[in-house]
Amino acid sequence: MTSGNSSASPSDPAARAVGQAYLLLVVSLLLVVTLGAVVQFVSLTVGLVLTEVVLILGPAVVFVRRKGLPVVEALGWRPVRWGDGLVAVVVGVTCWGAAAGLVVLCEPLIGAPPEIPGLVPHSVAELLWILVCAAVLPGICEETLFRGAIQGVLWRRGSRWAVLVTAVLFAAFHVNPVVVLPLFFLGVVFGTLAARTGSALPAILAHVANNAASATMAYLFHDNPDPTAAYVPMACLAAGCIVTLPLAWWHTRGRDPAPPILATVPAGVGRVLPWVLGLAGGAVALVLAALLVAGFALVGIQTVPNEDLEPLYHRGDHLILFKAGTLPLDLEVGDVVVFELDGQEVLGTLTEVGEEEVQVSHAGSERRLPLEQVKAKVVHVVGELGERDG
Repeated sequence: MTSGNSSASPSDPAARAVGQAYLLLVVSLLLVVTLGAVVQFVSLTVGLVLTEVVLILGPAVVFVRRKGLPVVEALGWRPVRWGDGLVAVVVGVTCWGAAAGLVVLCEPLIGAPPEIPGLVPHSVAELLWILVCAAVLPGICEETLFRGAIQGVLWRRGSRWAVLVTAVLFAAFHVNPVVVLPLFFLGVVFGTLAARTGSALPAILAHVANNAASATMAYLFHDNPDPTAAYVPMACLAAGCIVTLPLAWWHTRGRDPAPPILATVPAGVGRVLPWVLGLAGGAVALVLAALLVAGFALVGIQTVPNEDLEPLYHRGDHLILFKAGTLPLDLEVGDVVVFELDGQEVLGTLTEVGEEEVQVSHAGSERRLPLEQVKAKVVHVVGELGERDG
């Protein structure tokens, strides 16, 4: 990789071109933390698919199309030798061990990353679906944005500078201080693979393999009561980096890839103020839209149709519901819930709450139901005082 010249003044074309990369990152980040957060809150796996494809990959594709560039070439989807792909997969798997080891080493200082229940597979079917949502799509979409578009633009300041700065941005993009160091490490590895092969495909394969190793380990050890049970395979894979990283460097020796197209096209950011105002206005609009979507998706209103809930609630009361989604409903005995019965959603009172089943009282009878049939929980009631007093 070449070091390049990083002494350009803020007013030269290189500085303005570099500004495009940062603006592209800000646009994608705003989309992810607003609309992406809402759709993932409603449905984690479906939300991840939409976030990766629409909010991360989408801006990168629009970015290069607005410049009139061919998408495949501009985003680094260039074919590579089969050996490059194989090395990238091996590097990705072993680097999961190194990155997970960094998380463990940093735990005493910054704490452990929170476990996301929706991404811990408990069956082979769940594992396959999570591999698609949390390994294949992030590998394709995130590497296209970072190693394809952003690193491609930053290359005009030098390949080493581009790799390091893109790795910093990649780590910061995930907005999680607990994993900043491991993500920076992975960003450097992925960026180096892209820079030395002249293609984002090895970085994509390494990213997919890394996330797939993480999901597979979560599946293999999810029922193990010992939280340190995964340390042995993690340490073995981390030790493998001592071999695989030099192997990847040796395998790509002597190459001098041409600069990415995005490093050579004219800069497109002229006046900064309109961009800043546009981004600020867009952020406000996205937040408002996200709140509106969240309101419809997570909160509902239902009217009590009969006297089954007396004396707690009366016929005609308007019940405000919190719908089941990514967050648990925190059910307790005595809660009034909405559940499915013969294809319809009806109201009932919980009389027993288990880990997988609940017992609900409805129309004078008790029914046992699986948890997934509970669709919402009543959190507030709006009723006329005259009705209650009567």
